[in-house]
Amino acid sequence: MGKLRHEQGSFVEAAEYFSQANATFKAEGTDNGPAYAWLLQMQGALCDSMGRYDEATDFLAKAKTRFEAIGARGHPGYLVLEQYTASRL
Repeated sequence: MGKLRHEQGSFVEAAEYFSQANATFKAEGTDNGPAYAWLLQMQGALCDSMGRYDEATDFLAKAKTRFEAIGARGHPGYLVLEQYTASRL
């Protein structure tokens, strides 16, 4: 739902969904896989859309670090992240 709300321009709602998902990953101890890295990437993109560029950079760096730490450079989410961060330059 967060990605959909982001695409619809409902940034506050998207942020709430992403925040809830982040908390759930952490509470369940599942914040070590590619799905969590993807969530961090989505939070970074949302912050970009909201003009919160420093937060966006932080989320995107965390996503990249997470993907790389688990050896998921071939994961589709990592490739999207690389394209997204390149487009920010």
